[in-house]
Amino acid sequence: MVKNSVLKVDEMARKRSLVNNKVWNSSFEKESMIRQKAKQKCLHDMDKTLLESSFSLEDLKGVIWDGDGDKSLGPDGFNMCFYRACWDIVKGDLLKMVDEFFRGARVPK
Repeated sequence: MVKNSVLKVDEMARKRSLVNNKVWNSSFEKESMIRQKAKQKCLHDMDKTLLESSFSLEDLKGVIWDGDGDKSLGPDGFNMCFYRACWDIVKGDLLKMVDEFFRGARVPK
């Protein structure tokens, strides 16, 4: 009698394991299908080119002049008023820093 109940428990555990594996595998299949759909082209070539293009000096200047000058300090301790006042001095270095950042360079702490 004990052997039969042990077999039944083992058999139930095995069946439960098979069901869990089927559910687990089917969820991966669904996720794989979702990923394949996500890989479809979403952007036109022109949009991709625009996103990958470098910032111009005019773009950077526009952002700085549109920002609220005294609102908050940047990570370097300078606010927009500083960059506006020293624009002719810092514009080249600032453009280089922004370009390097968007190309994946690390920003020092």
